[in-house]
Amino acid sequence: MAELNESIRRNDFMRVKSDQKKSQRRAFARIGLNDEAMQVIERAARLGARQVMAISKTPGKFKARLKPDQTPVTIADISSQKVIMRVLGTLFSKDKICAEESEDIGKQDKEAAGVMLYVDPLDGTASFIRGQDVATVGICMYENSVPQRAAICRPFQKQLIVAQKGKGAFLFLLNERLDIIGRPEKLQILERKDLSGGMLYWDSPLTARSTPPFQDFVSKIMRSVPKLGVRSIGSNIANQAAVALGQGDVGLTLAVGGFYDIAVGGFVIEEAGGIMVGTDGKPVTPKTKAALYGNKDAVGQLLPLFKKSFKDYKGF
Repeated sequence: MAELNESIRRNDFMRVKSDQKKSQRRAFARIGLNDEAMQVIERAARLGARQVMAISKTPGKFKARLKPDQTPVTIADISSQKVIMRVLGTLFSKDKICAEESEDIGKQDKEAAGVMLYVDPLDGTASFIRGQDVATVGICMYENSVPQRAAICRPFQKQLIVAQKGKGAFLFLLNERLDIIGRPEKLQILERKDLSGGMLYWDSPLTARSTPPFQDFVSKIMRSVPKLGVRSIGSNIANQAAVALGQGDVGLTLAVGGFYDIAVGGFVIEEAGGIMVGTDGKPVTPKTKAALYGNKDAVGQLLPLFKKSFKDYKGF
């Protein structure tokens, strides 16, 4: 009888999982994002984020080591990346994936022909170490140097944001296991033209290289914008997601440690009706060291100041 009951429970569990997968496929089909690549990318982001959530509850989560660029890495970064690579590997070859914690990280600075995926398995590691619930997972697929698909998972906020070229960006809510629940909401960036009383999201460590141009930029803004709130969530991609969600008007990323820091958020913002540019005023590339993003009017208003302040900026 015990074996029979266990078999029934196992069958019930498998049926529930099958129903969840069907429900998720239907949810994506409704918004036209049900191709295989999109399915694999969003699943990889959610399962990587599930690893981050699990490790956040274990005693050893705060142990970290510093990488050569003096940024921290934890077991959560590594575990998330392993899962992501395994899932992406069902459709993409390893040499087409540029992930933050990979040894061949140098190729992040090259624009590749064909398909290339940029993966950040845990953005906001420094905040994660300090127990802040801002960790974010981001994956963006490029094809011939043009972004095509992206997924951002914010596990602590139970949010999944996906985007596909020409089809828009969408927000899904997630349950405790980070399974998709409910219907998606299409994202539309804030379109107000007057920045006075607005909000700027900013992310960068204050260093000898990043502080002077940032101070110069802010002082120039204050001459034309009487009041502007400044916020920093503690993750580049989370800041970018907040602007895409309409929670801010414009954003500034100076701590570009790799293209994965701006590729995914920039594409989501673009599909939500906004724009992200480098110091040359052009769309971001793997060589971009600072990025300005938001609605087109806000970026247009601040772009001349951004160019002047960061014309000699080489990175943080």
